[in-house]
This record gives sequence, structure tokens and C-alpha cells, in this order.
Amino acid sequence: MSHKVIKQIRRLLRRHFHRQLLPTQLENLCCLVRAVLYGKSMKIAELSRRWPTQIKFHYCQRRLLRFLANRRIVVAPLFDQLLTMILARVSCCRDHILVIIDETDLPNGYQALVAAIPFLGRALHFAFATFQYGTIRGSQNQIENDFFVFVHGLMKLHGLSPIFLLDRGYADVKIMRLLKRLSAGYVIRVSQGVWVELPGYRGRLSGLNQVGDWQNILYQQKVREPVNLHTCWGKDKSGNPELIYLITNRGPEIGQFSYELRMWIEEGFRDAKSTFGLNEIRLKVDIEARLGRLVFGAMLSAIVAAYLYDLARSYALNVTKHVSDLSFVRLVVEVYRNVWFAGGAFG
Repeated sequence: MSHKVIKQIRRLLRRHFHRQLLPTQLENLCCLVRAVLYGKSMKIAELSRRWPTQIKFHYCQRRLLRFLANRRIVVAPLFDQLLTMILARVSCCRDHILVIIDETDLPNGYQALVAAIPFLGRALHFAFATFQYGTIRGSQNQIENDFFVFVHGLMKLHGLSPIFLLDRGYADVKIMRLLKRLSAGYVIRVSQGVWVELPGYRGRLSGLNQVGDWQNILYQQKVREPVNLHTCWGKDKSGNPELIYLITNRGPEIGQFSYELRMWIEEGFRDAKSTFGLNEIRLKVDIEARLGRLVFGAMLSAIVAAYLYDLARSYALNVTKHVSDLSFVRLVVEVYRNVWFAGGAFG
């Protein structure tokens, strides 16, 4: 079985990256993915120990570091290959697709804007932009705007129009107007303190204590942006009922569905951090570039896990009593480590 899995991973990566990477780079990327899938930490030393070759640890570590330091490997041009892999694995409407944009913490004090597509209760990430709060060139708003434009452009290459699912941090009229200019859809959760005007009511959303749908309301008191409003009951982080306020430039039917989906996968990056151990990375030199290549490796590994999931399910009872107890990534990792490559025999 181990040889079958190795061949499937190599075939998958070769199919999507053979034009962008040299054969040695492609082989090292394959080794990185296999090392990430095998263990619980993405520390350099741990990845080197799990590097799937028969050479000594010292040479494995040198090979990994050389790969991470290779300036000819720029990850941003490879995002389209990640998206292509995801679109071949997920089902979506013919003309539009739901895309989650969120911000997450990375090691070494970095932040990342990440773009993902929902899949099996989590999310598959295909693009990111890293920055540090204290060293931002320009402004964070510009980074966000550029990222939205970039992701929208990627979608257009595939003939798709994204509907962005966004949390309260993006409830900014400037972002709404940018997405309107791009002809992109959005569903944004907003806070109850926001001012709105709709038939029969003017004031803060906290005073609109009812479930419903309203078309073409005015959002915010000064700029007064026309949006559609959807309210529904949800739960806060403690599990208590709370009224959820969503604004969108789509019809009301997209509102609650999109919110429930967004909350369903809001921990989507957790697999990269906890299952793969991305949070444990500590880098000392050329940090941003090397971190970017490791984040790319984690994202690619999750996508590879999506391709291995159906095969892993047939071995699920060997690692868990209930498949639903584990995310699709965690299930693949457990089967990968304890069934396909039990004892660390990579082959």
C-alpha cells in the first residue's frame, strides 16, 4: 500500500507542477509533502527526520534547507496550480464559487491573509499573503485590497465568479465597493453596533431584534452603502443563542446558508497548525521566504490529503471508531502514519 500511495502523490504533483518546477525541485516538494503528512510537527529537525530517503539525517536536513532557501522557487505563481487541484476535487456551481478570506497567525510573528474553498466541513487553502504588523509597507488595507484583486483574478482564469465569505473584520464599505467594482459577490457578518436604515427603522442593528430579510437597505450612517440584510439565529463561542447579522450583495437565499457554511469551516486552518504542526516552526534566517514555502507545503499537503481521503476511509476503522470524529486531513494523517507507513518505513 505504501508504494501505491507514493505513486499517487508523485503522479498528482507531477501532473500539476511539472511545468513550473525542475525535476529535482519537484522531487523535493514531493518529499516535503510526504514528511508533512507523516508527522505532527513542521520543525526543520522533525521534517528532516521524516524526509523519505535512506540518507542520513544530516544530509536530509541539508537537502530540506537548500530547498527552502531556493530563491528560484517563488510560491505566488504556484497558487493557480493549487486552485486547479482543488477545483478538480470539489463540486461547485457552473459560474460561481464560495471563497473564504480570513486572517491567521503564523510563526515568527507573521500574519497571513488566506483564501480557501470549503471542503468536507473544513477548507482547502490555495493562496496567501504574509505580513508583519510592525513592518507593513503601505497599509494593511492595501494588502487586503491587493489580495482580493489577486484572488478574484485567479477565479476569473477558471471562468468562475467568487462569492466571498467574510467575517466582521472585513465589514468595511471600502471593501464592499471594491468587490462591487470587481463584480464579485460577498456575504459579510457585521456587528450589532452598525447603523442601518430600512423601511420603518433607522438606528443600530442591535435595535433590530428580529429575524428576516431586507433588500436595498442603507448601511452605515455617513457613507450609506446600499446592501441586502439577512438576520438569523446562531450561537456564540460559548454555545449561547445570538442573533446574527449578515449583509450581502446577493439575494437573501445565500445569506444564512453562507453564514452556516462559514462558521462550519472557520477552523479550516487548524489542520495546518495542529495536525501538521505548522505553529511549531521557528526560523532564523530569510524568514519570510522560507516560511512562505513551508506554508505552501502545508496547504499543498492538505490538498493531497483531500485526494487521499477516499482511500483512507477504507482503512478508517484501524485508527478511529467513528470517521466523523476526525477532519478529513486528520483521518488521512492517522491512516498515513499508522497503516500505510507504520513504523516509519517510507520506502
